[in-house]
Formats: sequence, structure tokens, C-alpha cells
Amino acid sequence: MLVATVPFGYAEGFPRCLREKLSYRWKKRTFVQVGSICMNLSMCKGDTKMKIGDKIVLIEQDKDSPLSVQHISAQAEMIPYEFLVGLDKGIRREVVG
Repeated sequence: MLVATVPFGYAEGFPRCLREKLSYRWKKRTFVQVGSICMNLSMCKGDTKMKIGDKIVLIEQDKDSPLSVQHISAQAEMIPYEFLVGLDKGIRREVVG
């Protein structure tokens, strides 16, 4: 299996209890998180076309998406507000679309 490293872990706000429950989006394709969520990184199944520096979507606005705040917080047994305030204040936030 090819594994991609994502520079986002529990220090940035993804609870460790989400191990293997997260998904990431790359170029409109969804990849499942694998292994442990580490302090400053996590991993997902990868694609041979992925390159260092490619953008990975971690959270989406669509509340029906597995990348939505609602879905992620439910997986972590949190309310969405609790998940959102746990995200590191220093991370870049960008609305796409």
C-alpha cells in the first residue's frame, strides 16, 4: 500500500481517537486515514501521482460529506463546536468553492 503523509495531527486539532476514522480529499478523490494520528502528522492511503506540496482537503463545508465538521465531530463523540475550538489557531483556513 502506498501511504501519503499529511502534516496535520493532534497538535493541530485532530483528536487521536479518530485513528482510521478520518478521510482526506485530494483532487476530488477521497483517501482513508491509516495508522495513528501523530503529534504533527497523519497518514492516508496514497496515489502514485501525489506530489510533495499538493493540497489536501481536511474539512469540507458540505454537511453530508465524510469531511464535514458534523461527521468528524460525531466520529470523535464531540459536538461540532468542541471540535472547531480544538483546532489550532495558527492553521490556515481557506474557503474553497
